[in-house]
Amino acid sequence: MPRKKWDQKNPYCRRSKLSKEAFEKLILFYFMEVTSGCSRSSCVQLLGAGQGGVKLSRQSMSKYFDRIGQYIWDNMILPTDPLYQDITVLDELLDFVYGKIDEVSEKHNIAYKYLDDLPVNAKDFDIPVQRTLMFHLLLKRSKALKGFPKNQFYLEFSRIFFICAVVEAKGMDMKSNDNFFEYLTVKGIDRLAYTVMIMILKQNPL
Repeated sequence: MPRKKWDQKNPYCRRSKLSKEAFEKLILFYFMEVTSGCSRSSCVQLLGAGQGGVKLSRQSMSKYFDRIGQYIWDNMILPTDPLYQDITVLDELLDFVYGKIDEVSEKHNIAYKYLDDLPVNAKDFDIPVQRTLMFHLLLKRSKALKGFPKNQFYLEFSRIFFICAVVEAKGMDMKSNDNFFEYLTVKGIDRLAYTVMIMILKQNPL
C-alpha cells in the first residue's frame, strides 16, 4: 500500500510546531525587533493575541530568531565573503559601533559597502548628521541590548545585513537620512525584509 503523502504544516521551517501563519508573523517580528524596537516579550504577546493566537515562550522565540540569524550567516554572508569564517573579524565592527575607532577596514567588504563615507561626528549625538542605515540599526540595537553579547553579535549583524541588502536591492540610498527614515516609518523596511525572507524560505526552508 503506498504511503500517504504528508502535508508539511509549516513550509518555512522543518520540524516546527508553529503553523504557516504563526511562523509568518514570527518572521515579521524578527525584523520589527530591530526596525521598530519591538521587544521580544512584546513579540511573544503579539503572537499569542487574538482568536488564532499561538502561545510561545520567550525562550522558544529567541531560539527561532537565533536560527534565522544563523541561516542568514551560513547561507548569505559566509558564501559572499569567506573572511567571516573567522567571526572575530566582527570585533572591528563592534569597536566602530561603540566609537572606539573611526572607520572599518575596507577589506571587510560585506560590512564596508554599507558603512563607507560615514562621518566621524556621527558619534556625537548632539549634532544631527547623515548616517548609513547599517550604522543606525546597529547602534539602535546596541542601545536596546545595552551592548551586544559578544558571542551573539554575528547573529544580530546577520539580521541587519539582510535588511540592508533588501533595501539596497529596492534602490534605496542608504546614506540619506530622509530616505531611510522614510522607509523605516512610512514604507516599512521590516515588511520588505519579511517579504523577501518568506520567498527565500519557501524555496529553502530552515
